[in-house]
Amino acid sequence: MDADRQAMLDVLHTPTLSMGPRILELEKAFCDFTGSKHAVAVNSSTAGLHLCMRAAGIGRG
Repeated sequence: MDADRQAMLDVLHTPTLSMGPRILELEKAFCDFTGSKHAVAVNSSTAGLHLCMRAAGIGRG
């Protein structure tokens, strides 16, 4: 647990919170865990829902 906390604090203390090198590591770990070919980390659930709508071809209206 302490290693997880330290990893989180390390990221929080960088200027690249949402686009840093740890994001690629997170996306790869998620792919490995789920068996997916691709993963995209986003900074909010709203952004994630927006991407889901776009990926499903759902637009305005």
